[in-house]
Amino acid sequence: QNTEVPTRSEETEREPNLRDLAADPMNRRAIVQDHGCLPGLILFLDHPDPQVVYCALLAVRYLAECRANREKLKAELGMMLSLQNILRLC
Repeated sequence: QNTEVPTRSEETEREPNLRDLAADPMNRRAIVQDHGCLPGLILFLDHPDPQVVYCALLAVRYLAECRANREKLKAELGMMLSLQNILRLC
């Protein structure tokens, strides 16, 4: 079992995740228009690991910075309920 902490260079070489992709304004519309991204993102909002939830919240925030995405984000099944559940837990 490997318990070594990854080095800084290993961290920067990892595959980008949805949060990283959403951080780039050029990707935000495409992510929201993709039929699989938002349902997957909503599942991560309900994850038991707080760090996973935090990363998912950052992705939602980045996506919502694009005004054209806001209505689609709000209308996505489970999005508002998941966000309300997170607020209740805080």
